[in-house]
This record gives sequence, structure tokens and C-alpha cells, in this order.
Amino acid sequence: MQVALIVNSLAGRGVAGRSAEQVAQAFRDGGAAVETLFTRSRGDGESLAMAAAQTNQLVVAVGGDGTVNEVARGVLRSKSEAQLAVVPLGSGNDFAKVLGMPRRPRAAVQSILASNSYRVDLGRVVTVNHDDRREALFINAVGVGFDALVANEAQSSKKARGVAGYLYLALRTLLQWTYPDVEVECQGSRFWAGPTLLATAGNGTCSGGGFYLTPGASPTDGQLDVCVIGRPTPLGLLSLVPGLLRGTHLNHDAVSSKRTTSVDIRSTSGLFVHVDGEVVTNNALHIGIEVIPSALLVRAPGLQ
Repeated sequence: MQVALIVNSLAGRGVAGRSAEQVAQAFRDGGAAVETLFTRSRGDGESLAMAAAQTNQLVVAVGGDGTVNEVARGVLRSKSEAQLAVVPLGSGNDFAKVLGMPRRPRAAVQSILASNSYRVDLGRVVTVNHDDRREALFINAVGVGFDALVANEAQSSKKARGVAGYLYLALRTLLQWTYPDVEVECQGSRFWAGPTLLATAGNGTCSGGGFYLTPGASPTDGQLDVCVIGRPTPLGLLSLVPGLLRGTHLNHDAVSSKRTTSVDIRSTSGLFVHVDGEVVTNNALHIGIEVIPSALLVRAPGLQ
């Protein structure tokens, strides 16, 4: 098997870069021919993966969710039958959790080599603010509002690592949150309107380093799971956190959820939006999200 590793050396505070040779050797021990390619700047993962997918059967994202997103986009753009795999060495690794990937590099490689491939959905998101229109693909989740603002804070914070780091930033960010009025439509029908903490469209079950906002989502069902959290009381907000960590929050009074193929989110206030943990805008007035069914071949042990 021909394997290309796309390594984000900075992912996981440098763990991915330091582990690259160990990952490559594990694939060689399994009988694969390996080439290792390192990203140098944002967006490199897409271009490297697009080229690698022309000559390799397996293109492996070695890093976190941002790396997985870039590599997935590159494999998709290659229009090849190359398969995507993930060795989770970032800070959050949310989509790797969805795929059931082991955390240790050698165990992850062994799991990949022993697995079959299957098709997963991707999603497309378009954000608009007057003349500013941006389009992106996602493999795991799009977050609008509070969680996107926290993601923005995380990109510049040394404390943003894992669930504990996310909770610290969330509490700090909550002090400045103003609950904008938001309207959400699913497949053209109004689903939600009112003051809003966050709205998430999930292809996978978890985001933010382990918060199960869309616990019933599956990247193989041709649909997205939507979770909207309105304006909970202070006590209600406290009771939400354990549920978000376990995925048991959907019956909470402040939570609305739905399964759909398309979502439209509008507000008169400019909204932060993240795509697989990377903030793409801080002033969207309209966000359109849709699923792309069975878009990509993935090689992984199975969905969790």
C-alpha cells in the first residue's frame, strides 16, 4: 500500500511533528510504502493532500481537527479514489473520536491498517455579510455564536487544551456574551427564533475537544444534526455543562435539536462562525449549511 502522511508539525503543541517518524515506521512495519509531507502554513494540508491523492492509496492526516479538515478537502478536490485516515495528534481530535481512533500513534496506525474503508458525508457552509461571501467545507461540525467565539479565543490562548482549557475559556467568554437574536430554518421551515447562546450543525457527535453537542449525529446518514441553545437561566446554564460532556442535554429546556439536510441561520448581529474548530468569520449575518452525502472514502475502525 502507498501511504502519504500529511503532518502538521505544530499540532498538539508539537507532538505531531515529534511523532512523525514513529507514525511512518509503524506504517512501514505494516508493509506500507510511506512518504511524509509537512505543512508549513495554513492551507498547505489541502494542496499537499490533493497532490498526494493522485499517487497514494491512503492519505493520512497527522494532527488535529484543522489538519483533518484540510486533508479531507484536498482528497475531495483530487477526484481520486484515495482514502482518508487520521492519526489523532492535535489538541482536540474530535473527528478522530467519531471514527473510533485510538489515541496512541502506533495503535492508531495498526487500527487503520486492520480496517476497511467506507464513505462519509461532508458539509458545505457559506457565510454572508453584505458583499463579503465565504465558502468552506467541513467534516465534523460548524459552530455559530458562543462556541465559535470560544474557538476564536482558543486560537490565541496558551490555556486552550482539552476539556479543562475549553471550560476555562468558555467561562471567561460568557462574561461578555450578549445573546443575539437568531433565526434558524431547517430545509426551509422555521425551527428556532430568539436570543441564542449557540447553534451547531454536526456531521460528527462532538466538538470543542469533547463536548457532545450533537450526540446522535452520524457522518454516514446523509444528514446533519442541529443543536440550538437559547438563553438558559444561570442555574440552567450550570446544569447544561455535565450534559454537554455526556451528550445527555437534548431534553434540557434551553435546548432544541433536529436532524436535517440543510440549515439557514440569520441574525442582525454579526456572528462568529467556526468550521471544524477554525474561525472563518466574526460578522456573518447569514449562514447557509448543507450536507454533501457520501463525499469521501475514510479508512477507520468504525463510528463511535
